[in-house]
Amino acid sequence: MSRASGPPLSEAGAAVAVRQRLRGAAAPDPRTGVVPEKRNKTIKDMVWSIGLLAVVVLAAAGIYGFFSFSPGRPTEGPVPQADVAAEFAKAPRVLPFTPVVPTDLPDDWQGSSALISRGDNDPGVVRRGHQPSSETGTPATVRGGWQTPDGFISLVASNAAPEKLLADEFGTIGADAGTVQIGRQQWTVTTGVRDESAWYTTLGSGSSAISYLITGSASPAAFRTLAEAIAR
Repeated sequence: MSRASGPPLSEAGAAVAVRQRLRGAAAPDPRTGVVPEKRNKTIKDMVWSIGLLAVVVLAAAGIYGFFSFSPGRPTEGPVPQADVAAEFAKAPRVLPFTPVVPTDLPDDWQGSSALISRGDNDPGVVRRGHQPSSETGTPATVRGGWQTPDGFISLVASNAAPEKLLADEFGTIGADAGTVQIGRQQWTVTTGVRDESAWYTTLGSGSSAISYLITGSASPAAFRTLAEAIAR
């Protein structure tokens, strides 16, 4: 049985077909001279499609806040959630001291971080903004942080002396800038990382003494609120 065939292409038609193939366009069927209706996507088409899709995704991310970037603490986008009070309450089962549990804080304070570190007995712990210490004497700590309406604030408790705690947290100990009296407890004011405020005090005495450190970018009123929760 013989195959059906159309009229052969002329030399001009053949030349057109070659040029169309070089441009990536569909060329006439050499047997029938008919150009197929369906054309394959070229690389250029695919690049344009991917680029358009990327623009749409980035626009959606900008509108809905899916992505955020900040070299310091996050100020936009979803805030991580943590039960700071529960972590402080759990500390005595892990650490050799019993810290005050910060409770009765304002409803618009959102717990965003909480961590217990056994210090030298737990050298693999990486705290936010810190690397594991290879030096001896790293203090045991329990810490928590809150996002407040006017900034971030954190609390660290340790059975180490205040000087040891400050050196571990900040690398260097800044000069004292005065004191603040909260109830019957006196807090010393100094400077933390990124020139943030830092307040520290000691509750108890002797082997039961516990150092407390408040730091962050929140307002002085927020510092007073957290200090009152510790000293009550």
